Amino acid sequence: MPITRSGYAPPRDTTVERGYGNQHRKLRAAISHAVAAGNVRCARCHQPIHPGQAWDLDHTDDRAGYLGASHAVCNRGNTPHPGTKKNPYR
Repeated sequence: MPITRSGYAPPRDTTVERGYGNQHRKLRAAISHAVAAGNVRCARCHQPIHPGQAWDLDHTDDRAGYLGASHAVCNRGNTPHPGTKKNPYR
């Protein structure tokens, strides 16, 4: 995806283009019970995700795969995962 002069990529329109296709939905559903039970730690901050807390199925910073469940605030705050470079698209 080309980067514009401002340094940001143009928005992606469909859920599949944004990385939220069928594979994403299936994986999120598969881990949702463990997250809802409070048995999962955030892939970014490594703190527990408590029952009822907002969470996301977090992509790797290069969006080539998944890190796992993350607090929504950790994922959307774009806290880089240790050992990875900051993604210019997020």
